[in-house]
Amino acid sequence: MYCKNDILLNESNMYITKCRGCGKVALLYNNFFVSFNNKDFLNFMDYIEMLDFNSSAVKFPNGEQYVTVYTCHEDIYFIFNKINFNEFRDKLLQVQLLLQVKHILKM
Repeated sequence: MYCKNDILLNESNMYITKCRGCGKVALLYNNFFVSFNNKDFLNFMDYIEMLDFNSSAVKFPNGEQYVTVYTCHEDIYFIFNKINFNEFRDKLLQVQLLLQVKHILKM
């Protein structure tokens, strides 16, 4: 079955689409591709919004601080330094705002 996707974000290192039919969300970030059902994606965005780098980061053996971002998939995690985390978080917050606007316009 062919899905008609809405593009939610299309930037150089991050691409997010949502299927109009099934609601499945596809997130491509750099070389990683993760898909979510609609509920899991909304939960993921809420989790990213409340995640604080400074209180969640851990020093890795290379001496750098990284935060581990869990997904709804048991064995898939993103690891970010502070700059990349803030960029990723800002882009997801843009998508969250776009989805809220689309929801309001459908009412």
